[in-house]
Amino acid sequence: MHDYAIDSRERVFVVRILFMVSALVAGIAAVLIPSDLTPMRWLLPIPAIALVFGVSYWAFDNWLWRWRFLRVLRLISVPDLRGAWTGTVASSYTEFEHQQPVTVTIEQTWTKMAVRLNAAESRSWSLTASILTNSPEGLVLTYLFDNQPEAESDRTMERFRGTTVLVRTASDQLEGYYYTGRGRGTHGSLKLRR
Repeated sequence: MHDYAIDSRERVFVVRILFMVSALVAGIAAVLIPSDLTPMRWLLPIPAIALVFGVSYWAFDNWLWRWRFLRVLRLISVPDLRGAWTGTVASSYTEFEHQQPVTVTIEQTWTKMAVRLNAAESRSWSLTASILTNSPEGLVLTYLFDNQPEAESDRTMERFRGTTVLVRTASDQLEGYYYTGRGRGTHGSLKLRR
């Protein structure tokens, strides 16, 4: 997985909150430790803050960000796009005559993401990504991808890169388009459902 950008400031806000909670927990722990156990108990909060922050950040990054009540309170705006999305892709390569079935798998944490597309003749994976939550279109996922043809694919298929832009049209639907670099020079549309 790779990092992804998002247009909200919640990552700064959440890190500050996690740090303050870590400092509070470490301070309370230092007060609760009897002074006769360690003469330098005032030093304990420093590594304790780092430990509590590290554990809480890891837990938040992997699980806590998905808690629904954090969205209800509007503390988190990062959408949870994880899962298998199935649908079709239509390409200018076939003059939009065929809609090819595809499966898109999105792995995601609060800070990292990987988008993988599997089609009959090729597979692709994201190199970078961004999520716009404040776009006039609604939620927009954009990613740069690297595509590798399968060994038995058409001889004209070569490795290429491109960009995909997907807009969430419903909670379980993404629709958008893609375009490729000069080597392939194609474009098309995608419709996906989770």
